[in-house]
Amino acid sequence: MDVHSRGPLWKLSNFATWPFALDDVRCAGMEAFLQSLKADTEDEQAAVAGMVGFAAKQHGRGLRWSGRPHVMWCGRTINRFGPEYQRLIDRAYLALVRANPGFVSALLATGTAVLTHKIGRANAAETVLTEAEFVSRLHRIRAWLQADSLAA
Repeated sequence: MDVHSRGPLWKLSNFATWPFALDDVRCAGMEAFLQSLKADTEDEQAAVAGMVGFAAKQHGRGLRWSGRPHVMWCGRTINRFGPEYQRLIDRAYLALVRANPGFVSALLATGTAVLTHKIGRANAAETVLTEAEFVSRLHRIRAWLQADSLAA
């Protein structure tokens, strides 16, 4: 099942408006968070984090991040290719899940289907979230939620 903003699984897309907060930064959704990582200042980061879906994506394209080995979060430089970055992305998805029961319902509704993101990029130097990073998190979160539902 392909997850993208114009398909039946649009609620799982990073462009969907599922607001959450991470480290006291209010994010209008996952795409806003991801694009805000390209910003060089905390003020610009907060502004991008508040944008919705496509607006955040468009603004992020103008930030000329591609190919840089780091991102910024809350004034800290983080290696895009390191474990700290992966933990940051994990924390963002966890914050989104905790704040948005509708996202949880949409993800659980996919059952055991294999999720894909065919328009996603594979090269981490070209994107702040590769296809593999995206769908592996959806699969991991879904399995965690399913196991938690069985225990309840």
